[in-house]
Amino acid sequence: MVTFPDGFLWGVATAAHQVEGANVSSDAWLMEHLPGSMYREPSGDAVDFYHRYPDDIAVVATLGLNAFRFGVEWARIEPEAGEISRAQLEHYSRVVDTCLGHGIEPIVTLHHFTSPQWLIRKHGGWRSHDTADRFADYAATVMSRLGDRVSWVCTINEANTPLLLAHYGLLSAKPDKSHSLAAKAFGVADADFCPFFPMAGDERAIEVVGRAHRLAVDSVHAAASGAQAGITLSLQDITAQPGGEEAADNQDEIINRRFLRDMGRVGDFVGVQTYTRLTYGSDGRVKVPAGDVSDNGLELVPSALTATCRQAFDITGLPILVTEHGADLDDAADHRRAGFIENTLRDLAPAIAKGLDVRGYLHWSLVDNFEWFNGYHGHFGLLGNDRTTQRRWIRPSAHRYGAIARANAVD
Repeated sequence: MVTFPDGFLWGVATAAHQVEGANVSSDAWLMEHLPGSMYREPSGDAVDFYHRYPDDIAVVATLGLNAFRFGVEWARIEPEAGEISRAQLEHYSRVVDTCLGHGIEPIVTLHHFTSPQWLIRKHGGWRSHDTADRFADYAATVMSRLGDRVSWVCTINEANTPLLLAHYGLLSAKPDKSHSLAAKAFGVADADFCPFFPMAGDERAIEVVGRAHRLAVDSVHAAASGAQAGITLSLQDITAQPGGEEAADNQDEIINRRFLRDMGRVGDFVGVQTYTRLTYGSDGRVKVPAGDVSDNGLELVPSALTATCRQAFDITGLPILVTEHGADLDDAADHRRAGFIENTLRDLAPAIAKGLDVRGYLHWSLVDNFEWFNGYHGHFGLLGNDRTTQRRWIRPSAHRYGAIARANAVD
């Protein structure tokens, strides 16, 4: 049996737009409903976490977990520029209090891919330096209400994901027809159109995102001196076969090391989010072997998380919080999720014992939810969900993970 440090955080993660539903003032909501949208389907009611959060958080507690990461939606707090919804601030305050009432540490994410529609209409989005200032103001507003009870704050989720999307050819780095239609719907020129997701991956946008993170960290500290703020990054475990060393090193610099140096070092901790390993050989990226993949085609490698946590710690020198880790596996393959969690934690624990400063592990996700362009065709949840009735069910992997958390150890 390998154990974890006293006070280790065991939890699950969610994102506002992916679980709340009816996020009608966000940029993503508008883009989901456009003709020719790259979204497979609109988010709609999502899993109605906005109304069902008391029951969902109670389940988190029942499982034996002590931390819950959730998103505060900027488009709800500030649906129009300068118009702050006190009712929505009170809603998120109640979510925080519900967590605390169950003995659960609330971990707040200020931005998880979506922004208010007015940010695009007035500023074009994430290529405008004004956006960084507006985001800092929003962060101050949220923390002025929640900061007396929230100790962990993630400023921006996966700052490098827009670059990853373009870099691996998943999306065009240049405006295509769907982007042009969306820009027109927002009333801005194609060249000025830059929602964070999926387009904030060029150099100008990366600069703005970095500045927004730095200013938000300052806002968090000013409003709540005891709170810790950090950015989360989608880190890939990048390895090389003979002949692929140079390619692997180049990829590691582009998508991991640069962001850790430039953004990860700013703040009090780094949020590490790792799902897979990328391997390079003499002919480029190596095809994932059959049988070792999740339903969405990612190779499942238990050692990958330890590798990325170590890289993040070595580069930044800051404590690490695993803010996401998981696998897309349906009910029939849920036993593989349980094994993946166990084997990953079994690999991570000895590294922590040897000095790798990891403060907690948050599994993605609590419940099957809206998976962006893939719509409702993913199964990352410890809980399943029937979207017709919004009935949840607890998968066996959730109970196994809960047993690890209660023991603070894994066999």
